[in-house]
Amino acid sequence: MDLDEALADVVARSGDRLLRVAYQLTHDRAYKNTSKVINGYQVVVQRGTIGGLPEQDVCAAHASGFWASIEEFGPHPTISVASLFKHLRFPGTNPANWTSNPIG
Repeated sequence: MDLDEALADVVARSGDRLLRVAYQLTHDRAYKNTSKVINGYQVVVQRGTIGGLPEQDVCAAHASGFWASIEEFGPHPTISVASLFKHLRFPGTNPANWTSNPIG
């Protein structure tokens, strides 16, 4: 088993626990953390500031076998990280279902 397979196995078996741990590790009173479901995936959306600039990220521990994390920095985002996550298409484990356009 190579590293990618081992990580995929850990996420498949422990995805929900990893999400809860990630939430606890990143929980900072200066940040607003929101747990929600987007396109059927449990995610944590976090908003706060770093160095005086707004920052937001979305994290999903198990999205079709993937760990997904999107971060955005700056005062005028073109799209929120939650909206961007809504547009992602995860390929899953069957190559027949994979797309050449994962953001659409």
